[in-house]
Amino acid sequence: MRLFRSRSGVTLVELMVAAVILAVAILGLTATFGGVQRALQASKNKTLASNLAQEKMQILKQKNYYQVLVTTDPAYNTDYTPALAYDSGYFPPESLREGGVSYTRYTFVQVAQENSGALITLAPTTPDTGMKLVTVSVTWTQGGEKRRYSVTSLMSNPDTVMSNSIFSGMVRSSEPTPVAIEHALVNAADNLGWQDYTSASGAYSINVAPGIFTLMATAPGYFRSFYTVTAAANATQTQDFYLYKMSSGTVRGTAWYHPDLVISQVVAATYTVVGDGSEHTIEYVTLFNPTTAAINIGETGASASKQINLGYLDENSTFDVTDEQFNFTHVSSYVPPRSGYLIANATFFVVAGNWVSADAYYQPTIASCGGAFYCDVIRTTKAGGLELTRTPTGAEVDKVGWDDFDNGAETNEGTSLELAATDGLPDGGQVVRIASATNAPAAEGLQVYGGAYDSNDNADDFAVYPTILVAPLTTGATMPVIAGVPAFGAVISANDGLSSPATAYNNGADPPSAEFTLQHVATGTWTAIISKNGYGLENATVTIAASGSVYTFPSSTTMLSTTLTDGFISGEVTDIAGVAISPAITVSPGGAGADQLAATTGRGVYFLRVSSPGTVDVTANPGNLNADYLALTQSIVVDPGEIVSDVDFVLTQGGRITGFVTRDGTNALPGVAVAALDSNGFARDQQVSDASGRFTTVNVATGAYTLSPAIDSIETATPSSLAVTVTVGATVHGGTFTISGAMGRITGAVTAGGAPIATGVLIVASSATLSGTPPALTTISSATLTVDPYYMTSSYEDGTYSLDLRGGSYLLYGYYTTISPSGAVTITGTNLGAVTVTPGATLTGQDFAW
Repeated sequence: MRLFRSRSGVTLVELMVAAVILAVAILGLTATFGGVQRALQASKNKTLASNLAQEKMQILKQKNYYQVLVTTDPAYNTDYTPALAYDSGYFPPESLREGGVSYTRYTFVQVAQENSGALITLAPTTPDTGMKLVTVSVTWTQGGEKRRYSVTSLMSNPDTVMSNSIFSGMVRSSEPTPVAIEHALVNAADNLGWQDYTSASGAYSINVAPGIFTLMATAPGYFRSFYTVTAAANATQTQDFYLYKMSSGTVRGTAWYHPDLVISQVVAATYTVVGDGSEHTIEYVTLFNPTTAAINIGETGASASKQINLGYLDENSTFDVTDEQFNFTHVSSYVPPRSGYLIANATFFVVAGNWVSADAYYQPTIASCGGAFYCDVIRTTKAGGLELTRTPTGAEVDKVGWDDFDNGAETNEGTSLELAATDGLPDGGQVVRIASATNAPAAEGLQVYGGAYDSNDNADDFAVYPTILVAPLTTGATMPVIAGVPAFGAVISANDGLSSPATAYNNGADPPSAEFTLQHVATGTWTAIISKNGYGLENATVTIAASGSVYTFPSSTTMLSTTLTDGFISGEVTDIAGVAISPAITVSPGGAGADQLAATTGRGVYFLRVSSPGTVDVTANPGNLNADYLALTQSIVVDPGEIVSDVDFVLTQGGRITGFVTRDGTNALPGVAVAALDSNGFARDQQVSDASGRFTTVNVATGAYTLSPAIDSIETATPSSLAVTVTVGATVHGGTFTISGAMGRITGAVTAGGAPIATGVLIVASSATLSGTPPALTTISSATLTVDPYYMTSSYEDGTYSLDLRGGSYLLYGYYTTISPSGAVTITGTNLGAVTVTPGATLTGQDFAW
């Protein structure tokens, strides 16, 4: 007998289950590895961005302090929040490619100063403080998302003059019992970098260089104070300030705005005479346009664009009539400003004792009507409602709903109209929107003012009358408006420089209103701005006649019906004595709005309208339009509808300095930074020679200056400095600088087989022939030039290179390294022969190909 050994195996089901388990495991591992890969790539991208930012920072820090020019007119990349500020002139954006990712590198340089232990930035026109805040940002796109990485560092001027004199003192109010003023600003009007904010005790301390200065103290709610003071070397001077408080009053009012059409009347049934003399039951709805612009309703016809839809909804949706089923014929296509729009089931009929013509009429296509006139749609015995929507989005415009004994309104805002005495809307009755929170339910008032009050609660917004007391308003007549949507949260501000913005609040009444109280408004006549959700108004006649007086806005003047997208900036422009300058100084918000002249009388007040709110560079005396005074710039953040007050400028008298930079006594040398140092050694301006070799400073304060070129360590300037004296309104020629050994640049590309080389090519420029691949490069000193000099760089990942070197004639070499599959390293060299580099210029198109 033959024996068989049993063999173990798997069934088909077991095999399938095992396959599924393995597939799930593999998919899980794949997903895990995919996530790990994405995380590693993100980390790599950020590391490369960090390296690129640090590289640029190191390049800048190796430059002469005066060669790192302050960004005078920053541009903004708005793809990021907050917007990324950068220099588009001196240090323009750089496009780089590393690790297969495209990066953009931005540079931003600001004047910096320590103030009360905190680092602050100042306007670019501020004389040199000895510190510059440098921000380098690198941006890239990762997974469709925009990313950025920024590094910030301080640069200090190694030649900064020691501020060995100190001004200190107290800032107090001028009341009979003086009170310390905290956070008052004390600065030297001649150099806004010398400043300090007072402590809680009113104390300040400023380090300055020896000299004569004008100290200025300012604080919100107080008039400014000036003192001309002398700072002795190595001494502490005491100067106290007593500031006079501004007299003030209060501004009050109620704020409203009008976003769109409202339903102003509903009549479900009135038995009356129609155009042919017969009598019928007529129903109608009146709309009202409380805005200051005409609103398009839409025309009849398939080719016309429908703008506004009207629908009716009965209780529990048992009787639903759409706009299409109403079957409208539009006699008028627009609702004029502050006018009504009558919609009825008849064309011409009598109501409230007068004949009226419908602006739109309907002949419903519902089964019970069959397209006939005078058909009843709005039910008098049931709860229901009407709704306005906008085509094609279906966005709600307005709606009103009413109850009956048993059911609530299907279409309603807030609380529905409770008709306890009737079952639904009454025959011969009328629902009317009130004119204002204080104007209900007097029908007489509703005939005087347009029904525009809209608190978003039907129970507050409408009055119900058992008979028709108010005639419907059509497109043929207008009504004044005294209310609208209560502008809860609206911001109210004035340009008096004393008050702080206030917010409109719910007064808690029934119906409610949005009331506001703007306190501590300085005496005088000011401009007030009220804004809410892009709506606003501007009133330039708000007057506080005396201390403690109250200005009350009439309701008819607080309609925020004009779309408000502008911001506003106000302040004063004076000389260092606090006196308004004549002729008037121009104040400009740059491309963000229109310029304005500061008043030449009084306090030199200006008021700018900013059409592009955001970060705005405000300049007093732009381009030195008044050659007798300096120009000053401040960067201000302003939002739509906001007034930013107290943006003040104190201008000193000055003139300009011009000069010439050359490489050989004849030919121009562009790109050389020249600093104008005052008698205390502070840089009042830094300019760069243009293509003609010439430079001209902005207006600098009158007095003695030293011109000093900022050059590389291997360059030599003859003379090393120039002395010049600036007088009021004059442009003084300082002289000529001849720069020996000035730098130039060579740029080009490297390719292999026609494709850019991403692995890097060594580029060498030498004044002598090099041998070897690569050559044996001798360590030399560029300063002493004891042997023939050479200059080197490596090409970038995108196959381009840039080499800085002294002007002159050179031999240009390239060395390309490749690695074979077996690991053998081969270096192939080539040269472009002799090239000549002009100082201050760039020699382009020096390409290497393998």
